[in-house]
Amino acid sequence: MKIEILTVGKPQNDNMKNLSQDYLKRISRYLPVELIWVKGEKIASLPAQEIMQREAVRLQQRIDADGYTVVLDRSGKMVSSTAFAGFIQKRQLESTKKLTIIIGGPLGLPDNFRKAASITISLSKMTFAHELTLVIVLEQIYRAMSIQHGSKYHK
Repeated sequence: MKIEILTVGKPQNDNMKNLSQDYLKRISRYLPVELIWVKGEKIASLPAQEIMQREAVRLQQRIDADGYTVVLDRSGKMVSSTAFAGFIQKRQLESTKKLTIIIGGPLGLPDNFRKAASITISLSKMTFAHELTLVIVLEQIYRAMSIQHGSKYHK
Protein backbone atom coordinates (compact mmCIF):
# COMPACT_ATOMS: atom_id res chain seq x y z
CA MET A 1 0.00 0.00 0.00
CA LYS A 2 1.08 3.54 -0.69
CA ILE A 3 0.11 6.50 1.48
CA GLU A 4 -0.44 9.79 -0.26
CA ILE A 5 -0.95 12.99 1.69
CA LEU A 6 -2.70 15.80 -0.16
CA THR A 7 -2.51 19.21 1.43
CA VAL A 8 -3.49 22.72 0.43
CA GLY A 9 -0.50 25.06 0.30
CA LYS A 10 3.18 24.34 0.92
CA PRO A 11 4.61 24.83 4.40
CA GLN A 12 6.30 28.21 4.72
CA ASN A 13 7.93 27.56 8.08
CA ASP A 14 11.37 25.95 7.68
CA ASN A 15 11.01 24.07 10.96
CA MET A 16 7.77 22.49 9.78
CA LYS A 17 9.33 21.62 6.42
CA ASN A 18 12.28 19.94 8.15
CA LEU A 19 10.06 17.97 10.53
CA SER A 20 7.86 16.86 7.63
CA GLN A 21 10.87 15.68 5.64
CA ASP A 22 12.24 13.82 8.66
CA TYR A 23 8.98 11.91 9.18
CA LEU A 24 8.61 11.21 5.45
CA LYS A 25 12.06 9.62 5.49
CA ARG A 26 11.20 7.54 8.57
CA ILE A 27 7.88 6.35 7.13
CA SER A 28 9.48 5.40 3.81
CA ARG A 29 11.38 2.61 5.63
CA TYR A 30 8.03 0.87 6.09
CA LEU A 31 5.97 1.81 3.05
CA PRO A 32 5.89 4.26 0.16
CA VAL A 33 4.64 7.70 1.08
CA GLU A 34 4.19 10.80 -1.05
CA LEU A 35 3.37 14.37 -0.13
CA ILE A 36 1.44 16.38 -2.72
CA TRP A 37 0.58 20.06 -2.41
CA VAL A 38 -2.16 21.83 -4.27
CA LYS A 39 -2.35 25.58 -4.65
CA GLY A 40 -4.31 27.45 -2.01
CA GLU A 41 -6.40 30.53 -2.61
CA LYS A 42 -5.63 33.91 -1.04
CA ILE A 43 -8.01 34.26 1.87
CA ALA A 44 -8.88 37.92 1.24
CA SER A 45 -9.59 37.40 -2.45
CA LEU A 46 -12.97 35.60 -2.40
CA PRO A 47 -15.82 34.52 -0.12
CA ALA A 48 -14.91 31.59 2.17
CA GLN A 49 -17.23 29.09 0.48
CA GLU A 50 -15.80 29.83 -2.94
CA ILE A 51 -12.24 29.48 -1.66
CA MET A 52 -13.04 26.10 -0.10
CA GLN A 53 -14.78 24.90 -3.29
CA ARG A 54 -11.85 25.92 -5.50
CA GLU A 55 -9.36 24.18 -3.23
CA ALA A 56 -11.60 21.10 -3.08
CA VAL A 57 -11.67 20.92 -6.89
CA ARG A 58 -7.86 20.94 -6.97
CA LEU A 59 -7.71 18.22 -4.34
CA GLN A 60 -10.36 16.13 -6.11
CA GLN A 61 -8.33 16.17 -9.32
CA ARG A 62 -5.49 14.41 -7.46
CA ILE A 63 -7.60 11.67 -5.81
CA ASP A 64 -7.78 8.19 -7.33
CA ALA A 65 -11.37 7.01 -7.55
CA ASP A 66 -10.44 3.48 -6.48
CA GLY A 67 -8.36 4.56 -3.47
CA TYR A 68 -9.37 4.97 0.16
CA THR A 69 -9.69 8.62 1.20
CA VAL A 70 -9.34 10.07 4.68
CA VAL A 71 -10.32 13.67 5.28
CA LEU A 72 -8.96 15.32 8.41
CA ASP A 73 -11.48 17.58 10.12
CA ARG A 74 -12.21 18.42 13.73
CA SER A 75 -15.79 17.15 13.25
CA GLY A 76 -14.51 13.68 12.31
CA LYS A 77 -14.13 10.52 14.34
CA MET A 78 -11.58 10.74 17.17
CA VAL A 79 -9.17 7.80 17.25
CA SER A 80 -6.23 6.84 19.44
CA SER A 81 -2.77 6.22 18.03
CA THR A 82 -3.27 2.47 18.52
CA ALA A 83 -6.63 2.57 16.73
CA PHE A 84 -5.07 4.57 13.89
CA ALA A 85 -2.34 1.91 13.57
CA GLY A 86 -5.10 -0.71 13.38
CA PHE A 87 -6.93 1.36 10.78
CA ILE A 88 -3.82 1.49 8.56
CA GLN A 89 -3.13 -2.20 9.07
CA LYS A 90 -6.73 -3.04 8.08
CA ARG A 91 -6.30 -1.08 4.84
CA GLN A 92 -3.11 -3.06 4.17
CA LEU A 93 -4.83 -6.39 4.85
CA GLU A 94 -7.67 -5.38 2.52
CA SER A 95 -5.02 -4.81 -0.18
CA THR A 96 -5.84 -1.13 -0.49
CA LYS A 97 -3.47 0.17 -3.16
CA LYS A 98 -3.55 3.80 -2.08
CA LEU A 99 -4.57 5.48 1.15
CA THR A 100 -5.00 9.20 0.56
CA ILE A 101 -5.05 11.51 3.57
CA ILE A 102 -6.37 14.99 2.87
CA ILE A 103 -5.52 18.18 4.77
CA GLY A 104 -7.58 21.19 3.77
CA GLY A 105 -6.46 24.79 3.75
CA PRO A 106 -6.89 27.36 6.52
CA LEU A 107 -10.66 27.57 5.94
CA GLY A 108 -11.16 23.81 5.84
CA LEU A 109 -13.11 21.81 3.29
CA PRO A 110 -16.71 22.07 2.08
CA ASP A 111 -19.30 19.66 3.50
CA ASN A 112 -19.84 17.86 0.20
CA PHE A 113 -16.12 17.07 -0.06
CA ARG A 114 -15.95 15.71 3.50
CA LYS A 115 -19.06 13.59 2.96
CA ALA A 116 -17.59 12.05 -0.21
CA ALA A 117 -14.54 10.73 1.68
CA SER A 118 -14.29 7.12 2.83
CA ILE A 119 -13.88 8.40 6.41
CA THR A 120 -13.37 11.67 8.25
CA ILE A 121 -10.94 11.58 11.17
CA SER A 122 -10.29 14.24 13.80
CA LEU A 123 -6.84 14.80 15.28
CA SER A 124 -8.37 16.95 18.02
CA LYS A 125 -11.35 19.14 18.79
CA MET A 126 -8.87 21.99 18.47
CA THR A 127 -8.00 23.63 15.16
CA PHE A 128 -4.36 23.45 14.05
CA ALA A 129 -2.50 25.39 11.39
CA HIS A 130 -2.36 23.15 8.33
CA GLU A 131 1.46 23.11 8.47
CA LEU A 132 1.30 21.74 12.00
CA THR A 133 -1.45 19.31 11.00
CA LEU A 134 0.88 17.89 8.36
CA VAL A 135 3.61 17.26 10.94
CA ILE A 136 1.11 15.67 13.35
CA VAL A 137 -0.28 13.38 10.64
CA LEU A 138 3.18 12.30 9.53
CA GLU A 139 4.20 11.62 13.13
CA GLN A 140 1.05 9.54 13.66
CA ILE A 141 1.68 7.51 10.49
CA TYR A 142 5.23 6.86 11.67
CA ARG A 143 3.90 5.94 15.13
CA ALA A 144 1.40 3.57 13.49
CA MET A 145 4.22 1.85 11.60
CA SER A 146 6.21 1.63 14.84
CA ILE A 147 3.24 0.04 16.61
CA GLN A 148 2.76 -2.47 13.78
CA HIS A 149 6.43 -3.43 13.78
CA GLY A 150 6.89 -3.41 17.55
CA SER A 151 9.57 -0.73 17.64
CA LYS A 152 10.35 1.18 20.83
CA TYR A 153 9.21 4.54 19.41
CA HIS A 154 5.61 4.11 20.62
CA LYS A 155 6.52 3.06 24.15
